[in-house]
Amino acid sequence: MSKNQPKMTDLPDILSPRMISAYLGIGYVKALAMVKSGAVPCIKIGNAYKVPKELFRAWLNEPGFRKVL
Repeated sequence: MSKNQPKMTDLPDILSPRMISAYLGIGYVKALAMVKSGAVPCIKIGNAYKVPKELFRAWLNEPGFRKVL
């Protein structure tokens, strides 16, 4: 984890694609595409995508290899 990447414990209970991109160290566009495609479980509120931290943590901890986009 790089110096600028947040820790899971530092993240709020509801994540945005921008927060996910910072945590994973990937670009915002890639994180948004992952959320929009359903690869990462999310809730859509209007035009905004929100990801509950516990669902994101469970998705990260799923065993096996996942190719996303």
